[in-house]
Amino acid sequence: TFAIPVGCVGTNIQQDGHRKYCSWEELTEMQKSDLVTYACHCVGDDVMTDYTAEEMEAILQTWFQRMEEHKLLGKSDKDPTYMYCHGSYDDEIVKDVVTKYFRAGFTVHKGINTPPFDSFHFDRVGLFPSSGDFTLEDAKAYVDDVSEKGGWLIFFTHCYYKSFDLDGLTELVEYIRSKGIEIAGCADKEMVSTI
Repeated sequence: TFAIPVGCVGTNIQQDGHRKYCSWEELTEMQKSDLVTYACHCVGDDVMTDYTAEEMEAILQTWFQRMEEHKLLGKSDKDPTYMYCHGSYDDEIVKDVVTKYFRAGFTVHKGINTPPFDSFHFDRVGLFPSSGDFTLEDAKAYVDDVSEKGGWLIFFTHCYYKSFDLDGLTELVEYIRSKGIEIAGCADKEMVSTI
C-alpha cells in the first residue's frame, strides 16, 4: 500500500538528489499490476492537528477528487485507508470526519496491533529512519515478537530518504517469510474484513 499526497504527485521536488514523488502515469502503471493499492496521505503535508474539522474534510474531499480524476480508486480502494501525516491526528476530527471516508487510520506509534483492534489508531513501525535510531535488527525483533505472540505488525518507510535501504528491506521481507508470517497490504481483503 502506497500513501499518496495528491498535491505532490508529479512534482519535481528533490530530496537527496532524487525525485521524491511519482507521476500520475507511474501510479497508474503500478496499479495495473494488482500488487499495489493506495491510501490517503492528504494533499500536501497536511497535519490533521493544524486544521479544523471543516478544513480537514475539504482536504480529504480534494484527495478523493484527485484520485478519482486519475482513476486510481480501484476495486480494493473503495473505502481506502488513511496514513496520518507525521502520524498526527485529532480524535474529534477522526470521529467526526475521517470515519465518514475511510475504514482505517494509521499512526506512527511503534507497536504490534492486537485484538480488539482500534481501526483508526493502528500502530506502524518506521523502517530506516534518517535518525538511525531503529535498525534492521530492531525490526527483526518486532517480527520475532509477532511470530511468538501474534497480532498485526505494520511497517512503513519512505523510499526517498537517504537512509532507505532496499537491500535491508529485501532481507527483512525474506526474514518475515522465513518465519511463516503472511505479508499483506492495508487494503487486502483479509485485513479489511476483520476491521
